[in-house]
Amino acid sequence: MDCTLILCFGIRIVYAQDGSLVHQSTSEAAQNLPMQSEQSAFAAIHEIVEMLEADPTTDWSKVNVDALRQHLIDMDNVALHAQITYEPIVNGEHIHVSGKGDVRDSIQRMVMMHAAMAGDTTDWHVKAARASDGADINVIAISPLGLKRRKALGLMSMMVEGVYHPRHHTMLHEEACNRGGEPYSDGI
Repeated sequence: MDCTLILCFGIRIVYAQDGSLVHQSTSEAAQNLPMQSEQSAFAAIHEIVEMLEADPTTDWSKVNVDALRQHLIDMDNVALHAQITYEPIVNGEHIHVSGKGDVRDSIQRMVMMHAAMAGDTTDWHVKAARASDGADINVIAISPLGLKRRKALGLMSMMVEGVYHPRHHTMLHEEACNRGGEPYSDGI
């Protein structure tokens, strides 16, 4: 018997070639659900919304999921659409991140924010500046191993490195609200 398998909201539904329902099991499907059943932006938003809903102290007047959505768009633009070039400098590396239009704007928000948040480590110092087409970053290594590590990891690892990053997504709207601004309107 030829069958068609459809996965609808995590519930397996199997139809025979003639269109008749062969099998549908909510309990079996629930036991076999993937942990991340969504596209990554949906999964990130879903996770934050679940955290907010589970917290009885959530101040819903300050929640702005659209700010998180914009940040996820920026992450996608930088990770997938930006041009990244690396040039050696004395004891370090110059990284130029560039793009046009929305990609450039995403770079300018993301690189400046993440370079400041990642900051200096025991292995290197980071300094970032806006460029007309994106951003420039100088990474100066404190040790030869730090320089090798930085070159091996590249820009994207610097953007996500450290324990600050997951916490950053939950604080995205709160930081801007505490400054009296609209979330994400000034690069947060």
